[in-house]
Amino acid sequence: MADVGAERLGARLMDEVEECGLGELLASLRTLVVPGEQSIVFNIPELDALLSPPPPAPIQIPHHRSDDDTWNPVHEPRTDPPPMAKKSTTSIIELVSPPHAYHPSPAGKTALIHLLTTHAILPSTLSNIPLHGLTSSIILLDPLHHFSTSFLATTLFSHITACFTAAGHDATTPAAKQEIIACAKHAMRHVHVLRPSSWDSMLATLRSLESHLFDRRRHDSMDRRVHALVVDDVDAFLAYLRTAPGPDALSAASVQLTRLLVALASTFSCAVVMAGRSATAAGFRPGVPLGWPAHVRFTRLAVRRVEVVPFAPGMSVEEAEAERGQRGEVVSRGRVEVWRVGGGAEKDGVVMKIGRGAVVEREEG
Repeated sequence: MADVGAERLGARLMDEVEECGLGELLASLRTLVVPGEQSIVFNIPELDALLSPPPPAPIQIPHHRSDDDTWNPVHEPRTDPPPMAKKSTTSIIELVSPPHAYHPSPAGKTALIHLLTTHAILPSTLSNIPLHGLTSSIILLDPLHHFSTSFLATTLFSHITACFTAAGHDATTPAAKQEIIACAKHAMRHVHVLRPSSWDSMLATLRSLESHLFDRRRHDSMDRRVHALVVDDVDAFLAYLRTAPGPDALSAASVQLTRLLVALASTFSCAVVMAGRSATAAGFRPGVPLGWPAHVRFTRLAVRRVEVVPFAPGMSVEEAEAERGQRGEVVSRGRVEVWRVGGGAEKDGVVMKIGRGAVVEREEG
């Protein structure tokens, strides 16, 4: 009799065993070692707060009267919970700006990518001064060559200088400048920029990433983890996909892309960040990908420049001249707003300033 019970227990335990690949196993182990790390993508509290999922609905527990002697939990029929869908712990972020016809000027997505890269590749400290970096690497696909090495260097220099100043150190001395420049140069070696020239070459590039990154002879980032796989201007080849031969060519291409990205995110245990323009002016929905697998949780962030309010109708020349300075100041500050789209709970937006580098605006005091 005991053998029968043991056999049933073994069979039940085997039913509860879940098979997974090596990438999923490593990702789970990393989550256990560093809990909450998956929610750190930008490494900037205001931006990472936009990625937090809405709280789950509370579990309703049936209430039984304590004076009901007839109820016994031992005799309650066993009801197994319904099987839960397999959820991905990977952070998938879509950065979507208004369509080109609505706002032809740059919206700020690439500047936001520069800011993400800065916080990812810098070390945590420099000469015992906190830089709050993640000491990791970034993979960036840049088909339209919008990523700027000089702007990244400026953003790095500005961030390190601000950290020195906040710690009460003078960043203007020759020794400090030399140290800051050396730190920025070393960090930039861990940004891997790849520039595919077609949709097929972009897919081929993604397929070759694993062999490239695991080859120590090709780069200096072997000892660093991959923080994020970034695809800027993912819609660069959208016109080609819309006219490509074959039934549902755009849909098939979208499925190919998302499967590749999800697999790479699992292999490298990293975030995926995609940037593109909205397909329509009615809402912030990218032209590609059309969607994600059901088990993948993604966050869509809208990015656009803070618009200058037009002159009021009937405003006199004197009044317009009086406001011109204020309007010029708004334009020169290059302010960009970022907010979460949908997801069950709208979050307050974040404003980013683009000038000598990119930085998130914070209230003083």
